[in-house]
Amino acid sequence: MATYVARRLLQAVLVLLGVSVLVFSMIYLLPGDPVLTMLGDQVVAAEVVENARHQLGLDQPAPVQYGRFLWRALQGDLGRSWRSNQAVTATILEQLPATLQLTVCGLGLAVVLGVVLGVIAAVRQNSLADSFSMFLALIGVSMPSFWLGLLLIYFFSLRLGWIPATGYGGGKRLILPAFTLGLQASAIIARLVRSSVLEVLRQEYITTARAKGLAEWRVLVGHALRNALIPVVTVVGLQFGGLLGGAVIIETVFARQGIGRVAVVAITGKDFPMVQGIVLFVAAVYVLVNLVVDLLYAWLDPRIRYS
Repeated sequence: MATYVARRLLQAVLVLLGVSVLVFSMIYLLPGDPVLTMLGDQVVAAEVVENARHQLGLDQPAPVQYGRFLWRALQGDLGRSWRSNQAVTATILEQLPATLQLTVCGLGLAVVLGVVLGVIAAVRQNSLADSFSMFLALIGVSMPSFWLGLLLIYFFSLRLGWIPATGYGGGKRLILPAFTLGLQASAIIARLVRSSVLEVLRQEYITTARAKGLAEWRVLVGHALRNALIPVVTVVGLQFGGLLGGAVIIETVFARQGIGRVAVVAITGKDFPMVQGIVLFVAAVYVLVNLVVDLLYAWLDPRIRYS
């Protein structure tokens, strides 16, 4: 087990290093002079531009700049915003609770809805309930999240007036964004749960459990579902990272505060340090969550770490 953990940690470190290189290269890959972008439409002398470039360290070789960027990132310093002059790390930490609230609620809804629909579809295979559950899953996979968000705002906020459409604060303002964010993930989980439960129900130990006279719900919950959910754990971890990144669209549609909305404003304003910091932070969270899921998966199924 220790060897498996060490190997996964090494892989996570290498991935984060690769992400840091890509994030740092953003300032060179995008067109235009970053100093002129920072100064905006101001007409300034060449001396002012060179002085700003020197203060930002952009006059040094790229390897030196990357080394400084990486060293500061390891210390939790992701630079300062070119627009607001605020620390990027402080801005991310300030907006993180709103994004985490939306992501966790969306993931919780996705897991509950996906497991319920998947189990119903598997137990009632080829029935009307199975077809209806998979039809809902198909809608969830096919419909873009921004379009679903607009539809929910139109019906439940503008037409019916039941739920506030936009803003942050209070449970009511979280319902529509969380449902919009979690629906697509729930569809993926439902389809996976259905196939996993169907596969487990065909195993010999399920037949043995039924032959012993166990109630059907005990066979399903105590034996089939427990083993069927092992691959779902990995998918849930992947979905968490996906939902964290998908919050960019949802926070914009529902005018919620959060990291995603800050990222959109930074991109439109060409605030490179803010964009770099947010991308690196989200990537780090994604890698760490998947590392935890890999370790949990190996703990649930000991065969994994010997493969």
